[in-house]
Order: sequence, then C-alpha cells, then structure tokens
Amino acid sequence: MECGLLEPGCSHIPLMEEEMEYYDIKDKNASWQDKRREVIYNQAKEIQARGGDSLGSQSELVDFASGLYRSYEVNAFVSDLGCIIVGYCGGDPGKVYEVGTVADFKKGKYWLNYNFFTGKGSWSSKYYDYTDNQMYHFWFYVVLTYYDGPLYTIAGTMRHGDLPFSPLADPALGNQNDNSSQDYNLTIEGMRLAQYLNNGTVNIVEVGSWISGQLSQPSHGSIRPH
Repeated sequence: MECGLLEPGCSHIPLMEEEMEYYDIKDKNASWQDKRREVIYNQAKEIQARGGDSLGSQSELVDFASGLYRSYEVNAFVSDLGCIIVGYCGGDPGKVYEVGTVADFKKGKYWLNYNFFTGKGSWSSKYYDYTDNQMYHFWFYVVLTYYDGPLYTIAGTMRHGDLPFSPLADPALGNQNDNSSQDYNLTIEGMRLAQYLNNGTVNIVEVGSWISGQLSQPSHGSIRPH
C-alpha cells in the first residue's frame, strides 16, 4: 500500500508526484534518501525565513525531521541530520572526524552552513558563546560520537581547545574565540545525546524536546536527568 512520506512507517516509500511538488523537491529522480534530505533542508529554510528563537528553531526542525523515520531508523536519522547540519554526507560514517580535520573537506549540497539559526534566543548561557555556530558544534559531536565513538570526540575536543577551565565567552569582554567553556559543555551534551540514541534512552521523536529542555535556560527544565 502506497503512503505519504510523513505517515508513520513510510519513510522509504517512494514519494508520490504531488508530495514532491508540495515539498518543492527539484530532482524527481533522486534517491529516496536525497529526497528526504531535501525535504528537511527546505523545511529548515522555511523555519529560518520565519525568524524567531534560534534554539526553538533547531528543536522545531528536529521535530519535523523525526516524523520522516520509523522508530528503529536511528542510523538514517543521525546520518541525514549530520548531512544537513554538519555537512557530512559521505557513505562511510566512520570518517565523520574528517569534517573537522581535512582542510578542504567538501560538505554536502544540503548543508545549512555554520550560522544558520542566529541569536542567543533561549540557549542557556552555559552552552551559547555568541558565535552563532552552536547548532553546528552540537550536532558535529552528536554525529561524531554516534558513529566514531567517544575517543574521537575527546580527541576532537582537545584539538579544538575546549578545555573545562577555559573562560566563559562574554561579549562584554570581547571573548569570542573558537574555543570556550560553552563549547566544551555543548560537546558533553552532544556526546550524551549520541549515547542516548545508541542505547535507546532517547528515541527519535524525543530528540527535539530533549534539545529544547537540555540546552535552554534552566527554567525550561530537561526531559532527561544527567
């Protein structure tokens, strides 16, 4: 039985013509994976155009994306968001680290860029360092840990210089360097989410809520304890 892309359990069913038009899919002959990535990419552009809270926009995008997968398609979910948010769309997930180590690494065509949703918004001061690339940073370490493991993440953190004792970035002090305590804290949360996805503590449809709860100001709470 043919069904739509957004219906539960239909994530890899070929899109019907009217759905491809509705989601503004340009390449009608693309693989179903590329079509799904294009759908998420187009939704991200729509959310960006509306403006609003940067962390809330990220959560909204992830919530939208989660509706395109079966509950057990965690690998595909992480792979697609890694392609769109981080730019790693390669077929070998064990080489995610190359995004941060290869100088001329070519990111995929659906990459949103570093500073897609801008402004502090509801980001907790513990995780936001005023560089506007925190969504990228967070998801890089989610994908890196999920596929390559925590040792690569620790090595990446050391290479980036995100030491626990780095001073907190403060725009009043002009401290907007590549590395910050916020980046370090965000790396830890990226590792945490990757591990939760790997062991089933958080499922696909919970990720958006987990992000908005875990990375926002303390008053917003969290759906998962530390």
